[in-house]
This record gives sequence, C-alpha cells and structure tokens, in this order.
Amino acid sequence: MGYVYGFRHGTENLFEIGQTTATPERHKATLQTNCIHPLSLFDAIETDEYEALGKYVEDTWADRRGEEGGSEIYRLTEDEAAQLFAQCWAWLTEELPKLRQVEQLEDVEPETTVLPREQTAERLRQPWIELRDQERDLRAACDCVTTEKLLVETELELSADLLLDELHPVPGASLRGQLRDNPSIGPAPALTWLLEIPGWPDGNSAVNVMIDRIPLNVPSWRELEGAQVECTEADEPIAAYAYDGCWFQFEYVRIQVLRQVGTVARFAIELDYSDEMFWIELADGEKFETDRLCAIVDVEFEGIRVELDADRQLAEFTDPADLVFDAASDLYRPVVEPAQRERP
Repeated sequence: MGYVYGFRHGTENLFEIGQTTATPERHKATLQTNCIHPLSLFDAIETDEYEALGKYVEDTWADRRGEEGGSEIYRLTEDEAAQLFAQCWAWLTEELPKLRQVEQLEDVEPETTVLPREQTAERLRQPWIELRDQERDLRAACDCVTTEKLLVETELELSADLLLDELHPVPGASLRGQLRDNPSIGPAPALTWLLEIPGWPDGNSAVNVMIDRIPLNVPSWRELEGAQVECTEADEPIAAYAYDGCWFQFEYVRIQVLRQVGTVARFAIELDYSDEMFWIELADGEKFETDRLCAIVDVEFEGIRVELDADRQLAEFTDPADLVFDAASDLYRPVVEPAQRERP
C-alpha cells in the first residue's frame, strides 16, 4: 500500500506531487527539510496502485512540471490541482482496471484442449484494439493542431509587428547557396540551398533545424520570392533535420518563399514524419511533443559557396550580379543593403 500525495508550498501556485509508502504526514517532515515554504497537505490518494498512479500524473501533467526544485514540483493553480486529483481518482477507478484486464488477457493464450476460450474477452478484444488505435491517432492529431496553432500565432505576430516591407531575420538563421557536384540532384553540378535556423522557430528554443540540398529553381538569389519545393522522401533530394542533442530526420519537406526584401527572405516551412517524436519548449514556456515542425521564418541570405572540381564559373549556374567573392568566408557575398533597413 502507498500514497500519491500533493503538498502545497505556502500560498504559492507550486505543488509537490509524488508517491510514497510512508504516510503523507510522515513524508511531509522529510520534504520540509529541503523546502523554504511551509508545506500543507492538499490531497492524498491511498492505493495499492500508487506507482502506476504516480506515473500517470507524470505523463499527463508533464508540461506543468517546474524546472527548479526537483521533478515533483508542479506549477498549478488551486483549481488545477483539484482537477489533477479528480482525474487521478477517475483514472484509478475507471481506466486502470480496464488496462489491468487487458494486460491479463494479453498474457494468456488459451489452449483449446485444456482451457475454454472466454467469449467476452474475444468479443471485447477487437473493440479495444480499435480504441487504442483511435487514441494514438487523436494524440497525433492533437500534436498537429499544436503545430498549426504555432504557425498561425507566428504569422499573426509578424503581421502585427512588422510593416509590409519589413522582415526581421531570426538571430543566427542563414540561407546559403551551394554549388557543387551533387549526385543526389543529378550527374551534373547543381546549385542547391542550405537553410540553418537555430532556436526554431524564433531563436529562443533549444531545437536547431538544418535543411540541406534544397533545389530552388530560381535564376538569381534576388528572385527567391515565389519559389517553392516539396520532397516526400528523406534525402530525395532534401535532407532535413532537427537537433536538440540528438538528430531527428524528416521524410516530408515543403518550402515556399513568401516574400523577399533585399537579402532577407520569408520562408514558410513544413517538416513532417520525423523518425522519432521529440520535445520543443518555446520562449513562453509552452512545451509540446511532436514529429512535425511548421512555421514562418525570416532568414538572411549570406552568399554562395562554390565547390567544384572542374574550373567552372558561378555565372554558368546563376546570375552573379551583386555578388563579390570574400576570401575570409570562401563565399560569394551580396553587396546590397540589408532588407531590414528602409528602402529608398
């Protein structure tokens, strides 16, 4: 027997929620030694399934877990804490028994010559499988809605904060042309593009995005606006990754250049079907798990790098107007005024 407990930190909207085999009052004395606020018992649930219930809280309310004070600290209002424990009771009395029954059914393989098959179990197994699949699809749809919400919010912020011809590139984000022999594009040398966006999508998260080998069909770096490309298979030819300490590759890529002013271009980017789910924490503290990224991003064009074995010129592949070679960076860099300054 054990408990899932909730202690409030003084009058703060901070709750310490965890599991213990000691009584809540005895466990409170242990917790209080490391807490600057007086602890008061908010609620506690006594159950043999305290470990399962504790994991349910961790999984269901993970986005409200605080970053300081330990993994059991949750940022909740009093009403939200009451809602949490109400959900715990409902899950413990209604959902967990069903899960335990399913586990028992999955562990048993009836032998027809020894043990008769349970008709009720057979009748319910298929509906359970369908409900499980429906739950998985709904979770995926919820993640997609969260991503779409972020896209709309980003565009609304840009529309509200910027003049028509003003673009604000994400700090550190860059667009570079790459002229090199590239078997992924074709047997002949090809000019492709590399997008790098640190802190996706606005420079404030811990996720960096790199999209390589983008085949934008444009006559010049000045004429990016309106270009678009779609790739439905990883590395064919676009290679798109997110990095947060681990690399995650996307199968689907869709890129459109919505606007360009000088050296800055506004991209609509959609990346989907990552090989794994990963977490993103935004600047406002919102966290969500996803395998899809979608946003509007302003990026600065840095130049074009030429990496060809043969002695061939940039002009064979694109209009080199307003590009000057910079030996320090090994790039043909633009020599026009940045887009964020006012145009004449």
